[in-house]
Amino acid sequence: MLAECDKIGDSTAFVEFSLKQILSALEYYLDMFGTYKKMKDNERLQYAKEKLKDTLFQRKDYIKTLRNISTAAASRDLESGVKQGILLKFGDKKLTKYQFI
Repeated sequence: MLAECDKIGDSTAFVEFSLKQILSALEYYLDMFGTYKKMKDNERLQYAKEKLKDTLFQRKDYIKTLRNISTAAASRDLESGVKQGILLKFGDKKLTKYQFI
């Protein structure tokens, strides 16, 4: 890519290529190590819904999906989702499972 741009004397294509590579790396980084604590509960619920789809899941699965969230925040999010009617709740305490509607 660089050799081609150098040959024609225009670096625009190389700069665009480089920026796409940087964007791809940043998206990968955010997906792997994102700071979900900065998201609001509705944003975290929406993100989890996209990842977990219509499967049954437990709080630990929600935490694993979001990575950097405390158990207390996860519990508040899930309870909020149930109250908002976007989550179904099955069971109680340690055996509780959830499913997005």
